[in-house]
Amino acid sequence: HNKVLYPKYGIGQNGGAALADDSSFNLLVLTWLLAITTSTLAPAVYTFFRGADSDTPNKVRTFQGALGDLTQSMRMLRSGASHKLVDEAIKLQLEQYCQESGGHAEVHQVAVSAPEGADSDEESADIESSLNMKMQADIGMLAASSSVPESGVAKHMEGGMYQVIFDVDGRQETVDITRLKPIIKREAGPLAQGCCQGWCSGAQSAHDSFDHFAEILDSIRSLFLLELPFFLWRYHFEIDGLAIDSWNVIVMGKNVVWGLHDLLVILTCNNPSATIFGYTPLASLSAMINGSAMSSVWVGPAGFFRIAADFTAVSVKRTMETDMKNLETHKAWLLVEREKLLHAGHAVGMDSVALFDAAIARNGVNISDLQERIDMVHT
Repeated sequence: HNKVLYPKYGIGQNGGAALADDSSFNLLVLTWLLAITTSTLAPAVYTFFRGADSDTPNKVRTFQGALGDLTQSMRMLRSGASHKLVDEAIKLQLEQYCQESGGHAEVHQVAVSAPEGADSDEESADIESSLNMKMQADIGMLAASSSVPESGVAKHMEGGMYQVIFDVDGRQETVDITRLKPIIKREAGPLAQGCCQGWCSGAQSAHDSFDHFAEILDSIRSLFLLELPFFLWRYHFEIDGLAIDSWNVIVMGKNVVWGLHDLLVILTCNNPSATIFGYTPLASLSAMINGSAMSSVWVGPAGFFRIAADFTAVSVKRTMETDMKNLETHKAWLLVEREKLLHAGHAVGMDSVALFDAAIARNGVNISDLQERIDMVHT
């Protein structure tokens, strides 16, 4: 760039003679060397220390250990071993969930749906009859006759049956597992308790501690040796003639977005569940940029249209993926409850297991239908 080359060779910006000054040139070269060197060495350093870390024997087999072995096996393209490790990892994770739960004494916040096969005309007739016979009827009884799911607290009784205490009126009802759906997270305001938490609080990741720490270090490298310095250089060079449809706007925007992502990884200690005013900025930003045009470079006005289209598609896809996460969590909850039933230490009837199997199968159909809708959204 002229702002660097002209001073180096003693040329003024107006084309006349000037004192030679190569400080800007040397600083730019140093910035480039640091960026390219650290970017090249980072994978090699990670691989070296990852191998040293994996040499430490584990006395107890854990889900994290199985997950690490699975990752290594997949990188080495070991198909048979990878399938075995997937089964082992799922089994260990299921055992961990069962151990961490409160057993059958545990209570669950659930949504209770209406019984299957209830005819809508009969429901309407029941409601109308209730109103005519008793105008002061309890509001909870009316809610029970509708098809809107009610919330309550469920506790396992026996087999596939749960005792539910409803939130609205405190009434109790015995409900089978096929009508229950766990309430994963209640809506909270931006200033509710726990609205800002998880910042600089250490590892809270599904990865093991080594990968977690490595990702934080890589974000420090990326922010201070790549994104921030190159953004400042581009700003210094191009601010006078910057145009909205220029290449530099695209790459400077990329520096800003990825720099913000790196900063969030550092401040949250790579904890995607860290919240501020009830939002999870790291998880949201990662979902927005990964796989979008911001993860690569697009030039000119077409780049802006591509970015806008990607962000719109990702937003739509995120809404569907939130529903998918709820369905998958529901399925995991059903699997854990069935596993606890099978290991309860007493005889379990086939009818009880069949209730769980029916609920899991129905959930699987819902997941498949939603996945087809997600696949239709292109990014």
